Amino acid sequence: MKKNPGTKTLLGLLARYAVSGLTMAIEMQRYQKIYLGGGGHQQVAELKIFKNRFTRREKINQLRRAKFITTKKQGDRLIITLSNKGRVASLLYSLRQASPAPRGYSTLVIFDIPEDVSRARRILRQFLKQGEFKQLQKSVW
Repeated sequence: MKKNPGTKTLLGLLARYAVSGLTMAIEMQRYQKIYLGGGGHQQVAELKIFKNRFTRREKINQLRRAKFITTKKQGDRLIITLSNKGRVASLLYSLRQASPAPRGYSTLVIFDIPEDVSRARRILRQFLKQGEFKQLQKSVW
């Protein structure tokens, strides 16, 4: 028996209407005062947009206070750039999120940094430690 493609379309439309109806019912329960006060769905949508903007601003302020980013106003735009601390944190995060080496394989980091730049060596060791590498010898991780 051949299926009617219109049936799938109709089922898809019904599913979308059901989801939007449920969403509106949940919003009506959550924002009951606004709906009862005559605000309606439009005012709830505006309130959600306002809350999202507020949350975004708060997150930006947290990152700025932690010195992960720097911000600069340019006209009516906000220019956000990663600081060095933010770049390191981003690199560490991506290192931790990377898929592990296949079974039986490992990543080995070997370095030889001269004594006159010992600070760089110390920073590299700290970075490797934060990236959950294990030290095998002084310059082998």
